Amino acid sequence: MNRISVLGRYFRNDRIKEYEEILKSATEHGYIVTSLEKYMGIMSQADIKVLVLRHDVDHRSGGTRLMFEAEKKYGVHASYYFRKSTLDYSLMQDINHYGSEASFHFETIAEYAILHGIESKKDLPDSWQKDCLGALKSDLQYLRSMYRLPIRTIASHGAAENNKIGISNNVLTEDTSTYNELGILVEAYNSDMIDTFEKYVSDTVIECNDGYRYGESPLQLIKQDVKRICFLSHPNHWHYNKFKQIKKLVKSLIYPPTYNVEKFKRIKT
Repeated sequence: MNRISVLGRYFRNDRIKEYEEILKSATEHGYIVTSLEKYMGIMSQADIKVLVLRHDVDHRSGGTRLMFEAEKKYGVHASYYFRKSTLDYSLMQDINHYGSEASFHFETIAEYAILHGIESKKDLPDSWQKDCLGALKSDLQYLRSMYRLPIRTIASHGAAENNKIGISNNVLTEDTSTYNELGILVEAYNSDMIDTFEKYVSDTVIECNDGYRYGESPLQLIKQDVKRICFLSHPNHWHYNKFKQIKKLVKSLIYPPTYNVEKFKRIKT
């Protein structure tokens, strides 16, 4: 992709059409397009084609509602994971009532590090895992009560504090015996569950790798008839308000597109 193409896409601000094309292609090719929660119920079935849609709502964006409306248009379902800073009661209720999943994007270890002034892994007290697990359990109880949501799967968020101390938030759920205590079916980075997918796809900004972090788009994989795909997207990459659209246009005028394909990393310890 050249700079003119990137500028054109940001000028049109229409990446939701690209998302609709993915949904349309998946349904036409016979995929079950579903949430992580629903996938857990059919995961053991051998001869099915599945596209699991996972949205990490890292930032408030009109793209979240637009992606949800696109999914309703095609009769498919998805999982939406909201951080504390992006919780949206009305939207989360709409998602839940439709039959998709509105759940929690937790960053418990990062919050613990901020609260206690932790600068590196060696500063963590012996009780940190127990303390953090208790905090996560309390957060889930609060969300279930106040937001009236089942919250059956959760997904960890990677914050700057996690990079600083070198520990991912999903370390808390690596011992799956915690699932019963937390009342969940799975955490989105569970290794056994991840291994059931043939391909794991993640989006990024348009100017990097044509918009896909690991160099492959779900549309390509669908056309290749890959049987099990997990597609992680961030709605703020798919639609911009006017201010952010202008910022992206200016940035794209200054900097050329980049190609830096990363490898998927499930956990950091």
